[in-house]
Amino acid sequence: MKRHQYSSQRTLGAHRKLRWRHSMLTCPLLLITALGLKADPVWTLTTAPYNHWVSVASSADGNTLAAASNPGLIYVSTNSGATWAAATNAPNGYWWCITVSGDGSNMAAGIDGGSIYTSRDYGATWICTGAPDNFWWSIASSADGRTLAAAALCNGWDNTAPGHIYTSSDSGATWTPAPDLGFWVSVASSCDGSRLTAVSSEGLVYVSTNSGAGWQPTGAPSQNGCSIASSGDGNKLVVVANGGPVCTSTNAGATWTVATNAPSANWASVSSSTDGTTLAAVQWGGQVYTSADAGTTWSQNSVPDTFQAVGLWGIAVSKDGNKVVAAGNGGAGGPLYLLQPLPSLNIAHTGSDAIVSWPSWATGFALQQSVDLAAATWTNTMTVPQLTNGQNRISIDRSEGRCFLRLAFPTGNPPGRSPYPPPIPF
Repeated sequence: MKRHQYSSQRTLGAHRKLRWRHSMLTCPLLLITALGLKADPVWTLTTAPYNHWVSVASSADGNTLAAASNPGLIYVSTNSGATWAAATNAPNGYWWCITVSGDGSNMAAGIDGGSIYTSRDYGATWICTGAPDNFWWSIASSADGRTLAAAALCNGWDNTAPGHIYTSSDSGATWTPAPDLGFWVSVASSCDGSRLTAVSSEGLVYVSTNSGAGWQPTGAPSQNGCSIASSGDGNKLVVVANGGPVCTSTNAGATWTVATNAPSANWASVSSSTDGTTLAAVQWGGQVYTSADAGTTWSQNSVPDTFQAVGLWGIAVSKDGNKVVAAGNGGAGGPLYLLQPLPSLNIAHTGSDAIVSWPSWATGFALQQSVDLAAATWTNTMTVPQLTNGQNRISIDRSEGRCFLRLAFPTGNPPGRSPYPPPIPF
């Protein structure tokens, strides 16, 4: 779909109160206190360069991210946006759409007035597929990256003639156009690639239950369609319009409901979790709305003004619902933003060692230490964490003396949060 990628389960817009968890133990000459913060997700500014970003995509766990600029290059991050690398062997072009497989290894991207390119090595190398040159406005992938669907806005270079939905069952090696015509702007795929959904600029929403071989219209309200997203099974759908409402379906498009507490607006993009519960949508200009109940209720969850969000275009949610990446595109370009929960930093003891741990999904965070809580300088610990039961764990000899530990994101603390998250003393 146009700026649609994989997503899933966990709540993003849930309003949770701050809860502090204290654990304390005493031992000779030492008092250990562990503090963990449970909080709503917060936005951070990634290290991606300012660019004219138009589409973003995420792997299932949000570790692998890909972003396309128009004009410009494709950029890829394999650590949840902590660092980014340009795909130098993909052309500098007018990219318009990008998608990523569940494990992040397979990617596909389309040029607005060009071809479709694919990568099978986490974006390291790219090849031009056999797809015809066209105005590719959206692309979607199955979870394994083998089945692809791409939406052509028009028929080749004739921008007055409607285009086709093209599908591939061999990771983009060959493509087949569907017979149904439309000015297609967005396409979405189920996890297995069998159920596809597409929307045209006229607002027509079509579904396919056979990997794009045949398509049927739905009864979606007529509007200026812009972006569509699908749950992993293809039953839960959400579509947004440029100058219209947000509409959802829980039965593969048979019936539709207009969201009552999400405004009619100039929507740019929408993304859905695999179970269809967590949704995120962005308006042209920067307002972001999220839903934690399949679109029944929506909450504004916009990038803070202190980040000077400009002209957001694309949005993508990780499969587990923990992370959202949003693409900025202003007059002079924009950054890439990441929305994720603050991870809890915990401490336990075993013998003479302190065991520090935090969730493994919190990639991009560095464990830092300081001997003085008020000190302006924190240094990264040099110990490589070990992954155990979904937790990053580091063992520290407590006899080395007292110090403070915290997790930090490379771009610094989010507004109003310092430190990030709270440090723990030991």
